[in-house]
Amino acid sequence: MVHQVTDLKPHTHYLVKVAAVNGNGEGRFINATAKTEEETPQKPGSLKATNIQAKTLTLSWDVAGPPPGNTTYTIEMHEGTDDTGTHFILKQPKLYTYGFRQKSLPIVELEEYWPYKFKVIAATVKGINESDLSDIVRTKQAAPGPVENLTVNIKDENYRVAYAYWNIPSLRNRNGVLKNYHFKITHNGTDILTGTIPVSLPIQRVKQYFTVVPEEAYTITVYATNNESISGQDAQHTHTVPAGRPPIDNNIELISTMPGLHKSSQQTITVELNTDFFRNDLNGILVLFGITVCEKSKCKNHGSLSVKENWERLPNWHDASKTGFPL
Repeated sequence: MVHQVTDLKPHTHYLVKVAAVNGNGEGRFINATAKTEEETPQKPGSLKATNIQAKTLTLSWDVAGPPPGNTTYTIEMHEGTDDTGTHFILKQPKLYTYGFRQKSLPIVELEEYWPYKFKVIAATVKGINESDLSDIVRTKQAAPGPVENLTVNIKDENYRVAYAYWNIPSLRNRNGVLKNYHFKITHNGTDILTGTIPVSLPIQRVKQYFTVVPEEAYTITVYATNNESISGQDAQHTHTVPAGRPPIDNNIELISTMPGLHKSSQQTITVELNTDFFRNDLNGILVLFGITVCEKSKCKNHGSLSVKENWERLPNWHDASKTGFPL
């Protein structure tokens, strides 16, 4: 005799008892055990992200019962190619969890304020079934990363004005919606300039001018804040302003005697020099003074007179006067 039993649960042990029955009652039972096979899981659904933080979240889902057998869940994480969430790529490695009732998983090491989508694939030895991609899930904001390429330079050969410039943090280091840059310029332990500059995404490089003294050191500190007032990491740069070539003040006459009025002889020319010409320390402390006397056509024999080493090689006034000035 054959009897078919239906509507059993998959991957479940059953005890079967069979006995003959007559007018005097039931006979002796014969027992047998059997286990149903696994089946393909139902389609996962109801994907939901909870406990969302800047770098972590908990993903949960649901699969209709009954349990189909030894179930493995594969979680695919699709990460945005940028912070807009327009395009996504599959991240590797995939994540796994085991057991039909294990329908949630902590997701860690995510990017701050970044878009993600998830897919859950349920599998047994009989087959697989996969969910649709979830809606976009965005992690929370965090402290912005440091600005990039913080540098200081002088402004157009003006050694009394410098500018600091920096680039917006890289896309994956912004960690949120940037709102302001905050800067501080320090000289000899004292803040000489502080301020705030609004962040404009189209402007990748930002400049801030400030007055300086040549050959002095200045420290520039810059950090960004986001629209949740979270302060980012400091970027800091210390810069010693270089000395420039002494400027030529056209309002100062080097030779104070008028042409034709200086005292002269067959071998000498006497001129009066305006010492104010040698006191212009606008571009740095003056460390070398020099005067060359040469025939105009032969001055080039002394090399470039804008090079310090050429001045240092010239004989001093006392030695030159013994042999006649280099002509």
